[in-house]
Amino acid sequence: MDRRGYLYGLLKHEARQRIEEGCHREDIQSILDRVSETSGEKELLEAFAQMAGAQVDPGFPFHEPTAWEDLTAVSPGFAAPSGTDPQGIRDLEDRMKGAWFGRCAGCALGKPLERPVYMNWHGDTPGWQGVRIYLKAAEAWPLDWYVPQIDDVGDYGVRCPASTRGKIAFMETDDDIRYTVLGLTILERHGALFTTADVARAWWNTLPIGQTFTAERQAYRNLTDVMDSGEIEANLDYIRGHLNPFREWIGAQIRADGWAYGAAGRPALAAEFAYRDAALSHVKNGIYGEMLFAAAIAAAFDAAPPWMRCGRDCDTSRRAAGWPATWRRPSRWACPFRIWTSCTMLSGRNGGTMTGCTPTTMRRWWRPPSPGVATISRRRLSAP
Repeated sequence: MDRRGYLYGLLKHEARQRIEEGCHREDIQSILDRVSETSGEKELLEAFAQMAGAQVDPGFPFHEPTAWEDLTAVSPGFAAPSGTDPQGIRDLEDRMKGAWFGRCAGCALGKPLERPVYMNWHGDTPGWQGVRIYLKAAEAWPLDWYVPQIDDVGDYGVRCPASTRGKIAFMETDDDIRYTVLGLTILERHGALFTTADVARAWWNTLPIGQTFTAERQAYRNLTDVMDSGEIEANLDYIRGHLNPFREWIGAQIRADGWAYGAAGRPALAAEFAYRDAALSHVKNGIYGEMLFAAAIAAAFDAAPPWMRCGRDCDTSRRAAGWPATWRRPSRWACPFRIWTSCTMLSGRNGGTMTGCTPTTMRRWWRPPSPGVATISRRRLSAP
């Protein structure tokens, strides 16, 4: 793909993003219709600028701040320390090991299927149906252990065979693991007062750009333009926003774990750590997602057993993190397990894709459970 095709692909994502942010669909579509993948680079960049300048509908009902001072202004709960002293958490070391091994186990479980044919549509077949096609052929549907490796079933096969059933001797490197280690490394080097600039320098010094994707990849590209100046914090809007239509995608969420480990039992502090990390590459809901999961994991260290209290704990974490009920998607995320069930397994127009778990997908498919109730629908997960 040449640069024009690359920019046009980004522009199509940007069109969807601006519509989700409250711009009029007709206005955005008219900008997109004036260019194509054969348009010149100048025209495509002008289209980006026009979309950036598009007016948000005055009736758009959601207040979604990005700046920390704006968040704290509407969330006074951040100012008051909350949670449990980690030294008071029973069996903390064992729980910490459980969190890490659980992270690795979950990553290994999904890693063989992290391929476009499963993550997106493949012809007329949504990704989740592709998963079912492969697992049925492997006599492993519904899945109750790690993914087995068999010969490809048409276009459906697995990658990373070292993470398949019966062959796992170690956790293969993966972005879901690398960011956890990187977060802990940042805390070891800089302590609880680390900054977003410290995160940027850690990426620069230890994380190859080839091991980043979507929002992180675009932020990394932009970081190269400002790194030599050293003015990272002053250029955050450019780093996370320039040609980055993935700025509200789920990338930051996979970076939450390390901050939760460093703030075990203190969900508000974990959310603050997550904010500083996410602010490098994301805005608004992209940031809130990492804050949510960091807070939920931190709260789970002091919950027994956490899966029985998931809806209540996550709601408590949301309130401990200071999120007002008027905010958009996070206020309805009562349980991350239900989000996975709803957004990944429901096919619909997004095909249950991982990349489809954008703000609009959350609005479209997520239905909050009854207060205090959290379940995983095994019937949905094992549907014939």
